[in-house]
Amino acid sequence: MSDTTSPLLELAAKRGRRFGIKAELLIVCGAMTVMTIIASLIAWLAFSEIDHAVSRITVSTVPSISRAHAIAAEVAEITASAPVLMASATQDGRRKRAGPWPRPKRNSAP
Repeated sequence: MSDTTSPLLELAAKRGRRFGIKAELLIVCGAMTVMTIIASLIAWLAFSEIDHAVSRITVSTVPSISRAHAIAAEVAEITASAPVLMASATQDGRRKRAGPWPRPKRNSAP
C-alpha cells in the first residue's frame, strides 16, 4: 500500500474487503452525527439542571429576601422613633408625639 491511503482502506484491504471513499465518508458522517446527538443530550441535561436551580432561587430565595428587606425597613422606622417615644413621661404623651402608628401591610402571597 502507498502512503496516501487511509488506515481504514488498509484495514479493509487486509480483510479482503475494499471500501471506497463513499463508504468512508458515510462512516465519518455517521460518527459525527452520533457524537453531535450525544453532545446535544448532555447539553440538554446540563441546561435542565441550571433551569431547576434558577427556578428554585427565584421561587424561594428572592421572596424571602424581599420580605427580610421589608422587615428591616420597619425595624429602622421603629428604631428611629424610639428616642422621641422615650422622651415622653406618660403614655398619653407618647401617643401625641408618635401620632397614628401605621399597621404593617400583610402580603397575600402564599
